[in-house]
Amino acid sequence: MRKLLFLTLLIGAVVLTGCATTAKYETKLQGLVGMTEDDLYAVWGIPSKTMTLTDGSKLVEYNLNQSTQIGGHTYSVPQTTFQSGTATVIGKEGTDQITYSSSSTTLVEKIDPVQNINLNCKTTFTINREGKMTHWKWSGNNCISD
Repeated sequence: MRKLLFLTLLIGAVVLTGCATTAKYETKLQGLVGMTEDDLYAVWGIPSKTMTLTDGSKLVEYNLNQSTQIGGHTYSVPQTTFQSGTATVIGKEGTDQITYSSSSTTLVEKIDPVQNINLNCKTTFTINREGKMTHWKWSGNNCISD
């Protein structure tokens, strides 16, 4: 039940993001190839980290980290209880033993456990000595775009 709920919420999150995909993210990144370092900063803002390599090129890194919670929802599940036994019936004719069985169903409240999900995306751009972006790479579980 938990796995089904998690999968449903995950699919819902994907639908709500407007079919954002990693393929669309890569297409967006590919469109930046050839951009100057200054233009990259103008579009993406201040990087999380930069590193100058021995050949004079640079690595410019952007990190996006988010946390979200799922779960904590209350839902009801049916719970059936069965009873059976024997009873002694006293009447004018004497006593009789009878057997009986019955069932009853009630709704029991359950609460999904709260789960924290960490979303991250690290995108690294390579800037050549002439100040042009030549390459990109990404890693993480949330590198997506519309």
